[in-house]
Amino acid sequence: MVLTATGPGQSPASKSKRTTKMTREQFRQWLDKIDLNDDGFISWNELYAALLVLGLKFKTWKVWRAMRKIDLNHNHVIDIGKERDLLVEYAEALGYYTG
Repeated sequence: MVLTATGPGQSPASKSKRTTKMTREQFRQWLDKIDLNDDGFISWNELYAALLVLGLKFKTWKVWRAMRKIDLNHNHVIDIGKERDLLVEYAEALGYYTG
C-alpha cells in the first residue's frame, strides 16, 4: 500500500480521483500530524491510530514491529531526530511512500 497525498480534509487513505503518491517530505508532515498530543513523540497508540485511519491490516503487528526496530532507547515512543528518521526510512523500505 502506498500512502497518497490528497486534498485538505481528506485522510491519506481516502479514495479520491485526484491522488498522487506521497513524497518523503509529505510523509514527514503526516508524521507530525499523527502526534495527537503534540509532545514531539509518536507513541504506540498514536501510530496504531494512524494505521487504523489508513485501513491497514495487521496493525498491532505492524506497530509492534516498527517500535521494536525503531525505538533505539526503549522508552516506548519514537523520538524526534534519529528515531523519526529511522521510521521514515523504514516506511520507505516497506513501500508506504515514494522517495
